[in-house]
Amino acid sequence: MRTSDDLTQRIQRLNALGELGIINLAGGSLGCYDFTKLYPTLPQEDLIRRVLEMIDVGMAYKLAQIRRKKPNVTKIFIIAKQHPSRDPAKWSETDEKGTDEITLDTKKIKELLRYLINNSYVQFGALKEVYKIVRGIPTGTNAAPDITNIYLLYYEMRYAMHHFPKWKSLDAGTKCLLLSFCRYIDDCFVAMPKHFSVKNFLYFSDKNPYGGLYPSYLKESDGKIIKLPLELIGEEGDQVACLDLHPSINVKGKITYTLYDKREHLKVAGKLLSELRNFPHIDTSITESQKYNTLNGELHRVCRRESRARTFKKRIVKYSKKLIKEGYDPKKVRRKIICFRGWEPSLGKWKFTLRSILKELRAY
Repeated sequence: MRTSDDLTQRIQRLNALGELGIINLAGGSLGCYDFTKLYPTLPQEDLIRRVLEMIDVGMAYKLAQIRRKKPNVTKIFIIAKQHPSRDPAKWSETDEKGTDEITLDTKKIKELLRYLINNSYVQFGALKEVYKIVRGIPTGTNAAPDITNIYLLYYEMRYAMHHFPKWKSLDAGTKCLLLSFCRYIDDCFVAMPKHFSVKNFLYFSDKNPYGGLYPSYLKESDGKIIKLPLELIGEEGDQVACLDLHPSINVKGKITYTLYDKREHLKVAGKLLSELRNFPHIDTSITESQKYNTLNGELHRVCRRESRARTFKKRIVKYSKKLIKEGYDPKKVRRKIICFRGWEPSLGKWKFTLRSILKELRAY
C-alpha cells in the first residue's frame, strides 16, 4: 500500500467481493495495527538473511520478465546516478555506464546491504563515544524504510505463498486476511469475518510455522531470544482509524469510510485545531486565485476520502462557511464549488450533491 488511495481501493474491492459472495463480512470487524518498535528491534542477522533472499527473488523475477522478449539475456544490472542525484535508477542488460553513473548487480547490492547494516554506529554521551549498533537499523538511514519494508514483505509473502494454493480448504478468517491485509510502512489494515479475530493471525510459532504473519520470537547470533520482535498494537472493532481514513463496517458487512482528521480531536488553548484557520488570510499578499484554490484542493481531498455523498457535503459546507467567515467572497466560494470536476461517480450524482451544498451556503 503506497497511500490512502490504495486503502480506499482495497475497501472497494472487499465490498465487491462481498457482493459476489466470495467473502462474508456480515457481523465482522476491522483492525488497524502499528508496529511498536520496528527499526530498533530487528535482529540484524535475520534482517540481512531475509532481505538477501528478497533481492534474489526480485532480480530473478526481473530477469525472467526481460527474457520473455530477449531469451539470450543472462544477467541484468541496475544503473543509477551518483550521489547527490535523485534521478530514478534504471534496468540494463549490460554493465555499460556513463561517467556520472554506477552499476549494480546482485552481488554488489548484497555487499552494500551487508556493509550498511554491519557498520552502523551512534555517538553517545558527554565524551561523544562511538558505539556499534548490534540490533536494528538506524531510523535516519536513507535506505532504512525500504529495507524494513522488504523485510516485512518477506514474511507476508511467505504466509501468502503457503496458503493461496490451499484456497478451497482455508477457513474464512485466513481467506479474509489474505484478501484484506494491507500495510503502509508500519500501519496495517485488515478485515475479519464474524467469530474471527485478527490477533490470532499475527504471529507464528515453531508448532505452527504458518499460523501467522510474523515470527513470535527470533534468535540473535549469540543465542539470545527476542520475543515479539515485530510486535503489533492497535484496535479492532466495527470502526477504526487508519492513516487519514476512518473505515467502519455495518452489520451486513459493507465497509464505508470517511476522512479522519486528527485536528478534530486535538485542542490548543481550549479550542479544537479543526476550528482554527487552515488556509491563507484574506488579506495576505498572494494572488486571489491561489487563495480560492485552497477550496479546490479541499474538494479533491475530501472526495477521495469519503464513501458517502452526505459526509462529503457536510465537510465541504463546513469548510466553505469557515472561508466566508474569514472574509472570503461567498459568490466566489460558490463558483469554485460549481467548477469542481473531480467528482467520484460512486458517490452518486454530482448535481444533487451540488444543489444541496449551494442551498445551505445561500442560507448562511
